[in-house]
Amino acid sequence: LTNEAGLDEDLDLSLSIPGTNLQYNYVNNIHLSSSEVKWITLNLNIPNNMDRGINLVKLDLKAHGESDTVKTSYWQFIVA
Repeated sequence: LTNEAGLDEDLDLSLSIPGTNLQYNYVNNIHLSSSEVKWITLNLNIPNNMDRGINLVKLDLKAHGESDTVKTSYWQFIVA
C-alpha cells in the first residue's frame, strides 16, 4: 500500500472471490502516514471445490472518515 495523499489515513482491507460467498475482513485499522509505503501479506485459503483455472480476488480498501471511500482492485490467481 502506498499513501499518495498529503494526509495520514486509516484503512480497512477486505477481500472476496467474486461468484462465491467467500469474503474476508482481512486487515482492520491500517495506519498510513503521508507518503508512507506498507507491505501487506495476504494468505487466501482456497476451497477444495474451487474451479480450476484463472480466478479473481477482489480487494476493497476502505478509508475511515466521513466519506468512507472504497477503492477496489482485482488480482488474478490460478487454481491448478
